[in-house]
Amino acid sequence: MGDVPRNRIVDLTPSSSLFPTHPSSQPTPSLLAVKHYSSPPSTTLPRQALLKLHRISTAMDSYFQTSQSLVNTNLARYPVLAVGLPLVGGFLSAVPGRQVKGYYESLRKPDWAPPPSVFAPAWTTLYISIGYASHLVALRSGPNTVPSIRSLAQTGLGVYGFNMLLNFAWSPLMFWRKNIGAALVTAGGLTVSLNYAQNVT
Repeated sequence: MGDVPRNRIVDLTPSSSLFPTHPSSQPTPSLLAVKHYSSPPSTTLPRQALLKLHRISTAMDSYFQTSQSLVNTNLARYPVLAVGLPLVGGFLSAVPGRQVKGYYESLRKPDWAPPPSVFAPAWTTLYISIGYASHLVALRSGPNTVPSIRSLAQTGLGVYGFNMLLNFAWSPLMFWRKNIGAALVTAGGLTVSLNYAQNVT
């Protein structure tokens, strides 16, 4: 039959022209069709990079679905939980006042920068308002809502869960770790998530 070129792939699959398609027919090993294919092109990304991208995509999708499920199943029925979760998360991620005051006063700030004593009441009011807002949105994510509105509500709740994680991370990064760069990136993520929520809803 001659030598097969090295840059060719041999496909040892039964030929449809030699064997009938009846289920009971068994091909004979001696009757094999040899097909020649060009060598497959190399992938543009390494396999490890593709696997890493797949894991990241899967993890993000899993978190998005989990956050939607958590908010949809609990906050719509329990408004106290809708308000309480942000408050508890904010309390656990808060930094002691003395540490905040000392570090905050050492930073270069404009004249109109608020004093450290404003932070606690401002964040408390913020968490209460956004927690109750999430409850109102969750009420519109139930099965009795118009599908288009329900889809927008579920998307908004997923973005809200991601936004809360960034909120809880900002204070420790800024005042515990004193990492202004990481805190700035977190604040940028908050801005992007808010803009995304406004665009899709």
